[in-house]
Amino acid sequence: MSGHSKWHNIQVKKGAADAKRSSLFTKLSRNITMAAKELGKDLDTNFKLRMAVDKAKAMSMPKDTIEKAIKKGTGELNDGTVMEGVMYEVFGPEGSAILVETITDNRNRTLTNLKVIMSKNSGNLAAANSVSWMFVRRGVALVLTSAFDSMSADDRELFLIGAGAENIEYLEIDGAAHVKITVLVEDMNSFRAALEGKKIAIKEFNIEYIAKEKITISPSAMQSLGALLEALDNEDDVDNLYINVDFS
Repeated sequence: MSGHSKWHNIQVKKGAADAKRSSLFTKLSRNITMAAKELGKDLDTNFKLRMAVDKAKAMSMPKDTIEKAIKKGTGELNDGTVMEGVMYEVFGPEGSAILVETITDNRNRTLTNLKVIMSKNSGNLAAANSVSWMFVRRGVALVLTSAFDSMSADDRELFLIGAGAENIEYLEIDGAAHVKITVLVEDMNSFRAALEGKKIAIKEFNIEYIAKEKITISPSAMQSLGALLEALDNEDDVDNLYINVDFS
């Protein structure tokens, strides 16, 4: 999941407690494989891979499983499968729009599984660009607010803007204060370098799709949407969900 919405935070906690370890490791492994496939296996230069590996380690994924996933991405290990990222566009209840980002080794299987989920949960697969135009692609970083303790609030914002921040948001996740920073995708490397130059640790840094405008839906539609999102999240091939609904 992405976006750090209210629904996202609830589901992440639920997923951490309830998800089967094998299913979780499958998703983490695919993230590592895709990151290595795109930009190579060097953790110092491939920040996306480094974040994927750190996340896997935090979930106690065995070292040999991580190394195997990296080798699959670089082609050093060929087990006959080819992983690829595929984006699906979905309309949910009351005009809600969802981008479903998948990582799969079998498009036909993934599409079939998504169609089953749609038929059971008030969702409809949409044509290409029916939903995607409602979102913008951005780099989204999460940093603990405490990482900026050496700066005043004004200096912190001036520093982040100078580093390339397009938007700065303050939020609480799992009881800890965080700063959420949005940057242009092409500025991600320079932004990361600016923070690392100040020895400011980035907790998460991902490419996400952010809704241009959020919509409000009725409580009953919200309940239906929650069931749809949960079903999608439980599908092994689904990596991230991006939604245009206001959960506040």
